[in-house]
Amino acid sequence: MAKDSHAGMKFNSGSPSSDKKVVAKIVKQFMKSSDSVALDIGGTKLGFIAHLPSSGIRQRVVLVNKEGGDEITWRSVGLVPEGEKYDLVMMFGTAMYMGHVELRETFEKARRVLKPGGSFLLADIDGAHPASWIDLAIKIVVRIGWRSLPYRVYPKFYAVRALKSAGFLTVRNRSDLRARSGWPSLFRWVLHIIQPTRYYVVEAVKAPSAPSTGGVASSPPTAAPAPASVTGRR
Repeated sequence: MAKDSHAGMKFNSGSPSSDKKVVAKIVKQFMKSSDSVALDIGGTKLGFIAHLPSSGIRQRVVLVNKEGGDEITWRSVGLVPEGEKYDLVMMFGTAMYMGHVELRETFEKARRVLKPGGSFLLADIDGAHPASWIDLAIKIVVRIGWRSLPYRVYPKFYAVRALKSAGFLTVRNRSDLRARSGWPSLFRWVLHIIQPTRYYVVEAVKAPSAPSTGGVASSPPTAAPAPASVTGRR
């Protein structure tokens, strides 16, 4: 689930975490209270926390990254205690490194550690858009001779279906949180058209606490659908 920390925001320039204005908007909307806390799955010190509008907010963002390193609290999302509850869970540019089962389990874990009414923001490369394959080619070239990880493309329709199967009742499009451009100015004029659409962003909302039902247990979330053949090795 790790991001490419060696290349920072330029490598994942389509991620919301690469855009300071988007990061500020996320903080304003989802971390308004001084005691709001967020969990960044796959985050690194060069990602979301590097673009926070104030250093004080950094103390309220917990990073999960299997590669470990500076600022990382947990090396696996499975290690995050379910007694800890978050106002916001984020996963930007990370689903592409996960298989179907791991992705489903991560979505389910995100729902369980969210506070009632909390939000899970998911952003990833959209395999349905031609520009995604440009990003794919760049990643493959950069990784040659360095290390090999599988890349999978999960189109937005598949991600939305998997989120609902994980128990999220409301999933909505958040195109307003897409990064504009994190590339050097020399390339912006070329990538200006395709950059905004390379990554999709969706918000999945955990249902608020249900009122007392007099001891009647609520039904568990439905099982996840069988994996669809929508992935591709990157």
